[in-house]
Amino acid sequence: MPRQRAKRAQVWTPEQMIYLAGVIEGGSGILGTDTLHPVHISQDEVWPDIMAKTFGGESMTFVSKHNRTVHGWAIPQLKERYLLFEAVAKAGTFWGIDSDKAEAIRVKLEKHIPLEQRDWQNE
Repeated sequence: MPRQRAKRAQVWTPEQMIYLAGVIEGGSGILGTDTLHPVHISQDEVWPDIMAKTFGGESMTFVSKHNRTVHGWAIPQLKERYLLFEAVAKAGTFWGIDSDKAEAIRVKLEKHIPLEQRDWQNE
């Protein structure tokens, strides 16, 4: 039986944490529970590709309801969204999300993550 590989903890720079905090607070879908759509969209593929390579998730291309090609950054796993939010919260880079609001976001995301994926709670 193959062994499961140990996961390396992702380490981001303070600048990356500030940038991600701005993306989150700027209204991206990272804090939402809709896993069918991108968390943020762009008119070209460069930004979604960079975000997917840097923070995880995937870059996708789709046609909008107005028949325009749009590129998006998607994070279909709620656990990954939760872990990104936690990384930014622990880095202390949020400006507009206080501790009460952060706790409400944690509760909302945790509630939608399947129990078998909540392995961070045992660490």
